[in-house]
Amino acid sequence: ALVNCPPAFYELPGLTYLESMSLGVKTICSKDTSIREYICNPEDAEGLYFVAPADMIALRECLEKAVVGPRNTTAKLIEKTERQYAEEFIDNMKANQC
Repeated sequence: ALVNCPPAFYELPGLTYLESMSLGVKTICSKDTSIREYICNPEDAEGLYFVAPADMIALRECLEKAVVGPRNTTAKLIEKTERQYAEEFIDNMKANQC
């Protein structure tokens, strides 16, 4: 795919975004998603765009940038995988058991 553009009104945790970014696909995300928790400096990520899902003008501008812009480099910016988050959660749960 050239661009992944599912700017949802509500999505947790944004797995479609992570999948497309890991493959180097330019990605347009909802401003209201939790994707920022997975990315280092998301505002500086090339090929990663944030838009309010109801803002059609901003969505069009992001699509235009994504289609003509450089290849996505956000795959390098993903801090943790879903598995790493799960392992960290389990470790924290074990450490906090009475």
